[in-house]
Amino acid sequence: MRNGLIVAILGVVCLSAMAALDVVVMPRERSGAHVVRMIGDAAGYRFEPASIAISVGDSVVFEVADVPPGRYPFYCVPHLALHMRGEVIVR
Repeated sequence: MRNGLIVAILGVVCLSAMAALDVVVMPRERSGAHVVRMIGDAAGYRFEPASIAISVGDSVVFEVADVPPGRYPFYCVPHLALHMRGEVIVR
């Protein structure tokens, strides 16, 4: 169930990034980087912050909080037929 949720969250992230912001995920050290935490706990699943304002040229880093070690496949729903998919390996 948790792996499916991670896939769904990453799919939403991909959709949001491509459709709305043309987001490029960059290392946190880069100037103009904003962090959005993906949280799943007893209070439920959510993004923190739920809404951010950024400037042109800024980047957004999606940080997964409280994820156990494992392999988490992800894909972009609109481009799945083009094999736009990957995997995050948490050690």
